[in-house]
Amino acid sequence: MALYGRYLEGLRLKTWATTREAAEVMGIAHSRIVSASAVANLPNELKAVLPADCLTFEMGRAIADLVAVRGVEAIRKEAIAARRLVPQLSPQRMLARLMGIEASEFLAKVRRAPGKRGRPGGIFVEMHLDALDPDSESRLEMLVGCLNMEFASRLASANSVARVSRRIVKPRVDPRLSYLAEQQQRLHRPVPLSRLSPPPHLSGSVGSNRGAAKPPLGVHDDRSALEHWLSLYENPTTRNRYRNEVERLLLWALIAKRKPLSSIDVMDAGEYINEFAVDPQPRSVWVMMGRCSRDEPLWRPFRGPLSYESRGKALQTLRKCFDDLVSYQYLVANPFETIKVDSHRATLRP
Repeated sequence: MALYGRYLEGLRLKTWATTREAAEVMGIAHSRIVSASAVANLPNELKAVLPADCLTFEMGRAIADLVAVRGVEAIRKEAIAARRLVPQLSPQRMLARLMGIEASEFLAKVRRAPGKRGRPGGIFVEMHLDALDPDSESRLEMLVGCLNMEFASRLASANSVARVSRRIVKPRVDPRLSYLAEQQQRLHRPVPLSRLSPPPHLSGSVGSNRGAAKPPLGVHDDRSALEHWLSLYENPTTRNRYRNEVERLLLWALIAKRKPLSSIDVMDAGEYINEFAVDPQPRSVWVMMGRCSRDEPLWRPFRGPLSYESRGKALQTLRKCFDDLVSYQYLVANPFETIKVDSHRATLRP
């Protein structure tokens, strides 16, 4: 925090203009200033429940990594919930909570495989979470990734196990950065809006269609904007119908276009209504077989291709949603305003 304060003071005094210039003037590694910035800009709710002396570079980087992987909103909610706990959590237990370990039943076992030819066997860590928890798979992936990053950096620096480390992880200059880059690009399958946690670069916090004015309280990214819009409809039937349409579009933007909802343009809007919705592909990713609840892994946002009439209703809903987001000053323009349903696009049947 002191380093970040010194960096800001240098910006104010125009001693430097970038983090690289600041690193050169101060004679420190550029990565330390970047890390200090990431720690200083952690959610205020999180910093409020952490003792000031625990925000070391090591702890701060670990928490910043979790924010990048789980999303700032998920971390913020965990911190708000933790603040109500008595007694307050220790930094180590707080970190475990942020990783999702304390959110459900958790069990870890460590075992060593039998040795071969006089060499000790490998060490295995078995992690188990509640099978009924819909987020178990993503939590296990995150825990494995965090462990992989931590042990990769340690193994790479130990000459006695350098050969083993290459076999396990093949570390690069900074294994932590490569893992985070992979996580930020990873969206295995569509998940319901209530469980969606896009990586920071796809959250929409800085979408190309974002308005410059301050949006409504609590609206800071695409998911929160859609949730705010849906909350205005008290009729459950109407709200669920609207949710299905905006959820489909958001997931398509993230997974198929690799861009936030607040960055889609007129061409994207036309493609979604008149191409993708006509035949969502690949079907294994987008189309649900039979019926299942929104919490099941087999849930998909589509039940099949949308007919001409269904695409017309979807367009009406999306046009209304984006009109309202423009009126909130969350967005600058409505990309669906001039879009029309193409009647010549034949709906493909399974």
